[in-house]
Amino acid sequence: MKGKPYTKRMLNTLQSIQARAARVISGAYKATSRAALDVETFLLPIEQQIWKHNSHTVVRLLSSKNIAATSGFQTNTAQLTVADKTRRHISSWQKVYNDITSMRTKDFDRQEQIPCFLTPPWRQGPTTYIDATGEEARARHDKEHVKEDSLSIYTDGSGIEGEIGSAALCPLTQQARSVHMGSDTESTVYAAELQGISLALQIAQEYASRNGARRDVA
Repeated sequence: MKGKPYTKRMLNTLQSIQARAARVISGAYKATSRAALDVETFLLPIEQQIWKHNSHTVVRLLSSKNIAATSGFQTNTAQLTVADKTRRHISSWQKVYNDITSMRTKDFDRQEQIPCFLTPPWRQGPTTYIDATGEEARARHDKEHVKEDSLSIYTDGSGIEGEIGSAALCPLTQQARSVHMGSDTESTVYAAELQGISLALQIAQEYASRNGARRDVA
């Protein structure tokens, strides 16, 4: 079909497959029309399904970084001349993108950039120890504390009497920070634990900005 990322033959094949499944679901006669089968079985017509999946995919790609390089189509391109249209091959993704932008042009390219990871996957994360017993955890803590080569910061997130809060404490710098995160209907202890880590990182950054001698954080 002209200007579409699929052909008429492809559309008819997909419609036949969906109609066959709809007849099995509903027990309808073989002569029942495809449109009636879609209505009775609450199935979205194939053409609309293709549009739905394509538009969702394009929006997801637009929210990624370096969209033109990763998806193979160009955004905000200049209007093509008649000669360019006849010579230049237009990919299926470019056709989908052009169809969507022709129907929705306002701020379509200004999608929120959502990274697929919080940190680059090649970055080495922190070393985590989860000991089997409390005694083993205390022994490891005392062993690391004796070395005096890391900045020890203690964090906690908890809920008391329906209120959620978090805190971070650094004995070396004599700093303590706390945050009240609201009631247990507004926040969770899990979020408070993460907030405690954020407070600890703030203390560590301040310590590093003052050229502190200890370069590791525990």
